[in-house]
Amino acid sequence: MSVVIPPATQDAWSFSGGDLYVEVTGNNRHRRATVPELKAQFDTADGAKDLPGHWYEAQLIHYGLPPSKTKGTAEMRLFEAVSKGNLAVPSSINKIESDLKKEWTKRDREIKQALKKQTTTAAATPSKRATKRKADEGVLGAVNIINIINIINIINIINIINIINIINSGNLNFAHATFKLRRLALLRRRREPPKSPRRLRSPRSLRRQSPRRRKGHRKATTEKAKAPPKAKATKAETTIKKEPTATRKSAVKAAAPSPRGPKDSIPQYGTTSYDDPPPPYPSSPVKYGSSSQNQGDRSLPPLGLLNGRYQLRCNAPPGEEHLSDNDSSLILTLDGNTLWGKFEIGPLTGMFRLSERPYQSSTRPVYLTWQGRDNQGGEHGATDDGSFIRFLGDGEVDGEINFYNSMLEFDGRRISGQNTRSEISAAAMRNMWARGDYC
Repeated sequence: MSVVIPPATQDAWSFSGGDLYVEVTGNNRHRRATVPELKAQFDTADGAKDLPGHWYEAQLIHYGLPPSKTKGTAEMRLFEAVSKGNLAVPSSINKIESDLKKEWTKRDREIKQALKKQTTTAAATPSKRATKRKADEGVLGAVNIINIINIINIINIINIINIINIINSGNLNFAHATFKLRRLALLRRRREPPKSPRRLRSPRSLRRQSPRRRKGHRKATTEKAKAPPKAKATKAETTIKKEPTATRKSAVKAAAPSPRGPKDSIPQYGTTSYDDPPPPYPSSPVKYGSSSQNQGDRSLPPLGLLNGRYQLRCNAPPGEEHLSDNDSSLILTLDGNTLWGKFEIGPLTGMFRLSERPYQSSTRPVYLTWQGRDNQGGEHGATDDGSFIRFLGDGEVDGEINFYNSMLEFDGRRISGQNTRSEISAAAMRNMWARGDYC
């Protein structure tokens, strides 16, 4: 019987089984590697595995070299020492190893002598009472096993007798025997063949049941016959349901064109020179709020990004062409559900507020409250005078703003290449509106 001898320890050092160990970072213990083992570790051709940093730290301590908790530093120091060929164990560490080895050897010898003496004494004085008790246990075990047999209904008597013989010989205790018997019963049940099929009934009984079977057969046939009309009804319903869809599709195809006209009619202000004369402003064939707007909304592109700077042009009403401007601009900033706008449209400079931001493109006007100043020195307080803006999708906007009972029309597009954030923050927009900077 093998006995584990506890190691002999001194500070971080320990000796066990002929090897000296040292404890390093993380409570890791490593024995001293021999010089050939170290050379094999640093020989790349040998394919040695990569070891953790605390292993290199332990080897530095074993050989009296300055230790390091950094793996790269410890590995390099050990490699240089092995390469120089003057690696040796210091005398102080040899003394620690010698003392610990003596202590461990003495402890090993004492424990083995005590075990040997105990074994010899037990073999020289056998106990009659123990022998009698052993026989009694065998008999009682056999009786208990018979009771277990009656409980679990085991049929394989040959295997049971073998187990009883083993118990009587003293090589198996009662608990282990009980476990084996239960396992044997389980295996027996698994191996049992399936129960025999039920006895066939007489022809007389079959004849008695044949009308019932024919009746059930007729019932099943009747149910199967009823199934096709149900399928036809379903198909008819499907046809009826599909008709409105076709009507809707035809209505979409027959819808009026977008009120803004072709998208290409809107100039691309991000690429056009500001000195060029403005192209002709496209007229709107559909009045705002007409019933055909819903049909036109379906053909609009997605809304796109709202934040950012827009390049606009302003068209004044007839007779006031001097108010037109091709270099107008607009900056939009989202603030939760609110949308702020800072604009320079024709002679006006100011800002507006939408209490509910748009979520999809539409030809419906969104009425706004605005404040501002004109180039003639007039101030316009926060007012709701019918001014509006429309979001036509893909960064395109247009609208009208009231200027001394005349409506200045504007349209334009979001300049491409911008960030998703606006150049004016929502907090700055709120502060400008609260201070009334433009009125």
